[in-house]
Amino acid sequence: MDNTGETSKPVLMDPAIPFRVVVLHDVPPESTEVKTLNEVFGWGRESRGEYLYYGEIDDRALRDDGTGDLTTAAYHGSVEVSFGEVDVDDASYYLETYGDGKSLFSLDSVAGLSATQVCERLGDDQDADLIIAVDDDSFAIIFVETWRPTVTLRHSRLDGERVTEINVTGHGDEVSFEWMLRRFDELVDRYREIPMNRFTGAIEE
Repeated sequence: MDNTGETSKPVLMDPAIPFRVVVLHDVPPESTEVKTLNEVFGWGRESRGEYLYYGEIDDRALRDDGTGDLTTAAYHGSVEVSFGEVDVDDASYYLETYGDGKSLFSLDSVAGLSATQVCERLGDDQDADLIIAVDDDSFAIIFVETWRPTVTLRHSRLDGERVTEINVTGHGDEVSFEWMLRRFDELVDRYREIPMNRFTGAIEE
């Protein structure tokens, strides 16, 4: 960021949201130029040993070092892979539990709502996770955190000992669920198939 408050990083602008989205890191699925969590989002989440292909954030949450602050962002999105045992076990659990596709949640009831309104509609004073799609090796889920309030859309794919996660997260009233879902679909379309590569250097905190 320069002394005028402007950033040299790519910026996405959309009249549907009241801020700019700064692209913190962006490489194609076939690239091996991934970054660790702290190299993209420098504050707000403990590392699980993940490697990021893509990261974007509300421009007001851009830190002086060029990374994003997840604690202050109204929106952020990421594409990451992990080889951690916990992530693999979590993905396996969801695939085994919801693999029959009988408990899928319909998005019709939250169309047009903000993140806060989605939490009020779905959370009922408790956190919730709702499966919206599932197949043999992947699933899509909504996480609702009522205490903040925050909504996350996540697409997870399990490939042996690797988990791919595509996330978009909205907080508060500025981002509509409809806009989040559109951005989510764009990232899933781009990163649904990532070639298998092994990386080293990420830490687990």
